Amino acid sequence: MEPAPVREVSSLVFGIGMQEMVIVGLLFLVIFGPSKLPDMARDLGWFVNEARRSVEEFKEDLVSEEEGGQEPRKGRDPEASRDPEENVRREEVAAIDSSGPRTEQL
Repeated sequence: MEPAPVREVSSLVFGIGMQEMVIVGLLFLVIFGPSKLPDMARDLGWFVNEARRSVEEFKEDLVSEEEGGQEPRKGRDPEASRDPEENVRREEVAAIDSSGPRTEQL
């Protein structure tokens, strides 16, 4: 048995080779037309740039909170635990407590 041929990893982007990328590009050209492709590429580039910026800001926030000795924020409720069932029970009790007087008034 011969070993399977090894494809060069640097030519793969998300597991797609150069031939597949050309085919996808031609399909986009046929489907959307040459007038819309530059706008779509610009919008995609803007989205990727904003996503990267958001991720970097998030990383910086985490690092600065860790360096400052603060614990990273866990959510909107400071008493929130990591157990979702406990959070649901706490919210149910709070909802029942707040709705109690209203049902008696009816």
